[in-house]
Amino acid sequence: MEKKATDCLNSLKKISFDKLDERYTKSVLCYEKDLPLYYQKDKIYTKDNKNLKDLLRVIRIKDADNLKYENTNILIPRVYAESLTEIPQHISIQCLFFWKLKKEDLEKLGNLIQSEAYNKTIYDKMWISLEKDLLSLKENDSIYVMSRRVGGWDGSVERPVIELLCSGGHLPTLWNNEKECFETLEPEELLKKEILEEMGLSIDKKRFMKIGGFHAITTNELVILCALFIDRKELNKMVSFARGNISENVDGIYLGEFEDVMKLYELHPEYFAGGKKAKPTNFPGNTNLMDKIKILLEDSK
Repeated sequence: MEKKATDCLNSLKKISFDKLDERYTKSVLCYEKDLPLYYQKDKIYTKDNKNLKDLLRVIRIKDADNLKYENTNILIPRVYAESLTEIPQHISIQCLFFWKLKKEDLEKLGNLIQSEAYNKTIYDKMWISLEKDLLSLKENDSIYVMSRRVGGWDGSVERPVIELLCSGGHLPTLWNNEKECFETLEPEELLKKEILEEMGLSIDKKRFMKIGGFHAITTNELVILCALFIDRKELNKMVSFARGNISENVDGIYLGEFEDVMKLYELHPEYFAGGKKAKPTNFPGNTNLMDKIKILLEDSK
């Protein structure tokens, strides 16, 4: 237990779910009254050691497409938020990874794919495709990099699923020991942290490009969609780091051509993380975002 953080957390005024629409000038905590919480290593725990995961900040979405929202002073443990009849609005971040091919990468790509034997399912190969083969690739094409998810989001070691992103998560509010208060991370800070943990890469925050956002109705999240272009050296490091990284629920990565992967997703969402259930609210169904991604990929050539 981190005492200062725990004391601060429990000193916050507690409010109930039906008070979320009210305005507060100071930080408050949406949680059950008279039940203490404990803060340890960026996570919230109950007295009986149940992990309530991150501390989230409730927001009010104004314009999801253009990432316009209002922060509130309401904090809430994630597991508790997800147990409510209506999950309060909050933020999550998703990052799409792309590798822009150089001439010398073309041969090495084929060698890389041949070196990774997955084959747990019909689609479980490093090269994910419906129509696009390796021989059709050329210099300056952008390869889409995805996570081979073996836990969470219905993936398992025996049945890996294709995750359309390589990194992301809920935007947490963390204890700042120097300022002795809780602060919500910036989206780029979260991505930097997650990518280091899951993919072993240290990325300068300036490299992340915000594409736009969408409102995931089921989870009531404002999802901020970002993009990152990596080089072959970084890709090789990702492949090595992700291989067997079961503690982070990944065991390798997948590669494909973006539009071809999107066609496969449309036909077979069951191959992908979240399956058919997640498809209606996932970013490929958002025309505005897909147009922005296509423009981004064209501009990168």
